[in-house]
Amino acid sequence: MSLIHNILIDQDKFASASADLVQLANDLTALQSKIDGMLDTLMRGFDTPAGKQFHALCQNGLIEPMGKQRLVLEHVSENLATSKNEYQSVFNAYQELNNSINF
Repeated sequence: MSLIHNILIDQDKFASASADLVQLANDLTALQSKIDGMLDTLMRGFDTPAGKQFHALCQNGLIEPMGKQRLVLEHVSENLATSKNEYQSVFNAYQELNNSINF
């Protein structure tokens, strides 16, 4: 059994993952906006009971889930950013300890 193990704590990964999730949430919002616009345009030319049912189906099965997914992405992004800040002292202490050990 080896007593030497490399432990990698990459605090930059927290920040980049958080930023990537924010960008993904923004992209999702833009996509949702485009789809909303297309559905509104479609509804103007498809003002029938079937068209209204299709629009409701898209709202419930596509637009609302996209909004919920955006909330999840934002929540995870915020948690990553908070975690990085909360554990910054742990990262620093680990780095100091790692630097002080000479093998």
